[in-house]
Amino acid sequence: MLSDGAGALLLENIPRPNTTSLKIEWIKSFSHADAYSTCMSIGKSKDEQIKTWQDYPNYSEAESAGALMLRQDVRLLDNIVSVGVNGFLKLISAGDIKVAEIDHVLCHFSSHYFKGKIFEMLEQAGAMVPEQKWYTNLYERGNTGCASLFIMLDEFIKTHQLNSGAKILCMVPESGRFNCAYMLLTVEN
Repeated sequence: MLSDGAGALLLENIPRPNTTSLKIEWIKSFSHADAYSTCMSIGKSKDEQIKTWQDYPNYSEAESAGALMLRQDVRLLDNIVSVGVNGFLKLISAGDIKVAEIDHVLCHFSSHYFKGKIFEMLEQAGAMVPEQKWYTNLYERGNTGCASLFIMLDEFIKTHQLNSGAKILCMVPESGRFNCAYMLLTVEN
């Protein structure tokens, strides 16, 4: 479910000449860490609620107790879909997103399984951005975690003819502590 990846973007205060630039209109993030248990963790042994890897005399004992293993409670993952869609709907209600004005959607999802659930919930809410406007590189790159949006944006810009003024909505749900981030970009050529 997790691939390796790295990505970065160069932020400047003016568009770069002779290339496609993206203006950040806004970035918003909603945390739901208070509403859900930790979905992903490292540094805690399986049977310990308080003891972390730092409480062991050495790394060897911490490793033997399982305190250095990455853990994910996959039973909690379905919650990230509703949390992400609800954040999207909240931004629509606030007037930050106008579905009819969105030209492209770049949404990180860790598995094809979640794409259908996202689409289903958006359709039920009457807030679906048509599927042909969505872009993912999941099938070519895998789940590159926190690097996914940077990699996706780079590939999207390089493989698509983008018109000046086009609106790109980016969504990144993060299941470790249930934080969802959204960003609206405008293409400047």
